[in-house]
Amino acid sequence: MDGWIKLHRKIQDHWIYQEKRKFSRYEAWLDMLMMANHKSNKFLHGNELVVVEKGQFITSEIKLMERWDWGKNKLRLYLDLLEKDGMIIKKSDRKRTTITLCNYGVYHDSETESGPRADHGRTDNGLITDTNKNEKNVKNEKNDISTTTTEREMTVMDAYTKAFGALVMNGLIQGYVHELQQKGCDDSFLIELLLETGESSARPNLKLLKAIGDSWLERGIRSRQQAKEGKREKTGERHGRDERGGNSSGANAAGESEYAFLDRQNRTGSA
Repeated sequence: MDGWIKLHRKIQDHWIYQEKRKFSRYEAWLDMLMMANHKSNKFLHGNELVVVEKGQFITSEIKLMERWDWGKNKLRLYLDLLEKDGMIIKKSDRKRTTITLCNYGVYHDSETESGPRADHGRTDNGLITDTNKNEKNVKNEKNDISTTTTEREMTVMDAYTKAFGALVMNGLIQGYVHELQQKGCDDSFLIELLLETGESSARPNLKLLKAIGDSWLERGIRSRQQAKEGKREKTGERHGRDERGGNSSGANAAGESEYAFLDRQNRTGSA
């Protein structure tokens, strides 16, 4: 069954949610989604100003053990499992544990056609009321099939799904995307990068993604428009070499994508 429902954070204040119990793995995952910051924020931790990014939250093993009524071994095994599946990135030190939810935008963002719509009403206790939710879900599914997401509406996760056909981003690729964001690369740059990689590889390929991304960064590209201009320049240079008979290598002999030969090398183990 496809489609969306809305689960407001205020549900955590309801007596149904606050019932004392041992959490299931599913409940623990929902709890983490609701604990994560919906936007970047700063707070004072002792004498240190800590920045918490969208999709992150600060906690500790003790807090999670008490919150979910779990033992230390069960908690650590669960968090390790989520990390191996590319669902979270966990960083711990003596002061705190920072958990980053990979693909947080898939669960939270509502700007695209496939995401939740704006609230239409609230009851007195703050829970959302949508009188025609199931009908909306059906309409959304039809829109997803019959229309193409425009470039302006496309998110990084949309680009990843379009490039590789996957709904959950690989944890290693998520780490590289975060690294690029820290370097100042905007979402439009990341979208172009993912789509370019998808033209050369039908599967998520970290080596190829990094090869293209690092190449663009070396050439001073920081935005999608710059990436497109650089791509056109390279295409013009290549066509010039073709006319002079200078393109005898296998990299683009068959008119393939600029970086497709890197994907072949990765598969054969030569790169």
